[in-house]
Amino acid sequence: MKQYTEQEMRKIIVERYSKPQNFSEQKPNLYAEVKLKLDTCSDQLNLFIKTANNLIIDVKFNGTGCAIATASADILCEMMKDESFEKAGELLNEYTHLIEHDQEVDANLLNDLIVFQNVYKQRARKKCATLFSNGLLTIIKGENNEK
Repeated sequence: MKQYTEQEMRKIIVERYSKPQNFSEQKPNLYAEVKLKLDTCSDQLNLFIKTANNLIIDVKFNGTGCAIATASADILCEMMKDESFEKAGELLNEYTHLIEHDQEVDANLLNDLIVFQNVYKQRARKKCATLFSNGLLTIIKGENNEK
């Protein structure tokens, strides 16, 4: 697993914020949509997901968000593609532990999400970092059955 310096972590976050690879201007055909919004700031993201048989086929997003919310959404989209709900749930739970800083985490499982390892130090940013992941968890747990 690659170790990142503080500067490298900031660079990845800024790149994913300024040029997200999984941003979609409009809702893709045959995708479910979940609207995500934080009451404490202006982050508003739309999560688009295509699933079949407890498998995540694809994930996209659009909307407006801060660097942390946008970058985490972009990386999560990439990491969720072609994952089973079970594996995705494990990854999302591990990511939550990273953001909450409540236990040791598997950095190999988190891959590039490890760039958010210092978010726990900024209490207000925790919600930004988990906006998209909480939306994904809701879908995986079956709490949102929009299709």
